[in-house]
Amino acid sequence: MSANAEKVVGTYTMAEMPREIEAAFDNKGALNVYVEVLGEYKNDKVMIRISGENDLNQFISKLKSCKEKFIEWKKVAQTNNVTDYSKPFDITFPNVEIYWRGSEWFSTYKRNHLKPLFLVGSDGKASFGAGGKAQDWDNEYIDQQWYLILISESEFDGLIDALNPEKIKSELNKNVNADALFQ
Repeated sequence: MSANAEKVVGTYTMAEMPREIEAAFDNKGALNVYVEVLGEYKNDKVMIRISGENDLNQFISKLKSCKEKFIEWKKVAQTNNVTDYSKPFDITFPNVEIYWRGSEWFSTYKRNHLKPLFLVGSDGKASFGAGGKAQDWDNEYIDQQWYLILISESEFDGLIDALNPEKIKSELNKNVNADALFQ
């Protein structure tokens, strides 16, 4: 259950702030990817865990669909001077888990926590958002608020690029290749 043994394999920008992508192969060889997101408290580390390459590819596909709809709806909002508005994307992401560390690591069971929203603030700026309250699988009284926020097409592109399975596997295999040199 520990998310602290993974390797940083990339970064992306979320709401103009750099965030890490971590990954590891589990004991069966499946790829697990951890996307750093915002948490309730500044010093907490909060991550979305995507399990398996199939779910990762689906997650990327859903992000691309949200990006297309985001671009369309952003233009509509700007053209019509829309403010203070939110609308759910009719897009279902694969199941994810939420991991977080305060004094120790906690996690949820695998559930579909990511429910994306199109948001327009009082200033008329559009954003993509997802978030919620995660409860620890073992103790329902331990919870964490979490948020994934993308404010531009380039932030979507950065996250999509950072989640590329081939790039992630290449980063993870760098140490394996180096280890083969020192027999």
